[in-house]
This record gives sequence, structure tokens and C-alpha cells, in this order.
Amino acid sequence: MNEYIYHILVVIISTLVGFRAYDMGEDTTRYYEKFFDGSHYAYAVHGEVGSYLLMEMAYQLNSPRLFFALVAFVVMPIYMKAMKEYPTVKNSLGWGYMLFLGTTVGLSAVCSYERQVIACGVVLYATKYLLSRNILKYTILIMLASTFHISSFFLIVLYPLTAREVKYENVLIVGVILCEVIKVSYEYISLILPHYGLYFTDFSDDGHGIKQMVLYCLMYVIFAMGYIKYRKDFRYNVFFKIYTLGIVLLLCFYPMLGVSVSVRIAFVCLSYMFLLLGYCVEIDNAYIRMISKVSFTVALTALYFYAMDVANMIPFDIDGF
Repeated sequence: MNEYIYHILVVIISTLVGFRAYDMGEDTTRYYEKFFDGSHYAYAVHGEVGSYLLMEMAYQLNSPRLFFALVAFVVMPIYMKAMKEYPTVKNSLGWGYMLFLGTTVGLSAVCSYERQVIACGVVLYATKYLLSRNILKYTILIMLASTFHISSFFLIVLYPLTAREVKYENVLIVGVILCEVIKVSYEYISLILPHYGLYFTDFSDDGHGIKQMVLYCLMYVIFAMGYIKYRKDFRYNVFFKIYTLGIVLLLCFYPMLGVSVSVRIAFVCLSYMFLLLGYCVEIDNAYIRMISKVSFTVALTALYFYAMDVANMIPFDIDGF
């Protein structure tokens, strides 16, 4: 019965996301504009062939809605599969899903950053090959992810960083070096990929930047406390190393680019928070575990309403209803 409920939930949330109102999500209207003027061809020119093909399919059928539906019905099952099957603790899907509903790299992102979200979905699926240490299959999937969002190419670095012998201080060093390389080479990025270069030209903040920074950093502290218990759990270490890299990218780019762009740069790495949270409520002491679960439930429920309000998605509109 639980499996039936799980699959029904996947279908429901995919339908809500895929058939949402045309103005629901920060970038949704921009994608509609690209359909109407045919400018989505530029994605193929810049190497994002996967995104172009999905959009071209919808364009040829004269149904922009088809693109959003395809993304939702591909991405949501992958996200939920990763939350459900990759962590080693029980009930990881429920906690990961609650966090997914209330963060800017969760539901509000899936309703907006279509190309980056589908690339993130491919990378999350590829996590199984980080865990099994299959570099060939992981590399193939990273190449596939980069056809939807070219920045995914840099995530090949996650394979060596998540090896057992790599220490967390090495992750911090690599993160800082990666930030400096991107900062130094942003002029070349602007030249080769002008639609990405625009992100580096202006500091932008949506007014909720500090709150988001506090949230992601607070979650890092919680995960660091969880590391005390799960430091010998290989999967926890893989997820936590990736999230650590995300925090480094977020903190390094925030002063220059603001929260909106820095979150996008750290987007995939921060998404591993959905796989980590389930560990942090499985406390050995039954009394403390109960208090912890109640506290997390209240906090995540409040976070959901706050995040949806910021993203202008309350109530959640779906065309035809």
C-alpha cells in the first residue's frame, strides 16, 4: 500500500508542477516568450541540445505547456526516487519532501528554473554511481546533464571529491579554488556564453537573501552535528561533502552576485539537503527523537508557507482548476 501511495504522490505533484498557471514561477513567463519568438534555438547553439530538443518538441506541437509537463514528469520521479532510495535511514522521503516543499532550490525552483532543474535531476540520479564508484556511468550522465544546463559539466569534480579518502578540508580548498577560477574567467564566460555572462554584471537580491543564507547555513550546522553520528556512513559522507561544496560556492559568490545568482551556482550541491535531513531526526534517545521530529515538522511547515509566499505561489494555481 505504501508503494501505491508513493506512486500516486509522484503523479499528483508532477501534474501540479507540469500544468501550473503560465505566470507561476520566476522564469516561467520567459520560457513562454522564447516559445513565441522562436529564440529557444539559441540553447542548441550554446551546447544545451537537450533543452532545445524538449522545447522544440513542444514548439512544433504548438503547445508550450508540453515542455513544462515533460520536465515535471521526468524530474519529480527522479527527485523523489533519490530522497526515498539513496539515504540509508528509514522514512527519508517524508523529511526530504517536506524540506523540498519549503526551499528555493525545491518546489519553487522546479516551477521556474526548468533547464537547471532537469540537469539537477540527472545529477541526482547519477548519485547512484558516486555511491557505487562507477566513473564511466557517472561521467556519461554528467555529459547528459550538461546538454540541459551547460554549467553541469563542472560537477564532474564531485566524483573525486566524494571518494572515501578525501577529507572535508580538501572539499573546502577545491570549492574556494573553483570560485576563484570562475571569478577570474567570467569575462571569457561572458564571451563564449553571453546568456550566462549577464549574471556577473549586476548584483541582485530579492530582499530575502539574508534569510536564505541563514537557512542554508543553519542546515549545514545541523548536518555537521549529524556527521558526529554518521561519520562512518559512506552515503552520508558523499551527500555531506557535496552540500559542503554548495555552501562554499554560496558564501563565496553571495557578496558579488547576491542570493539569486549565488543560489543558482550552488543549486545542485544544495539540493543534497533533501537526502541529508532524514538522518538528522533519527536520534537514538526516543524522547529527544520525538521532540526533534515535532520541532522539524513545525519548522518545515512554516518554511513551506514562507517560501511559497515569497515565490508568489500561494495559492498554488493550476490551469483548469
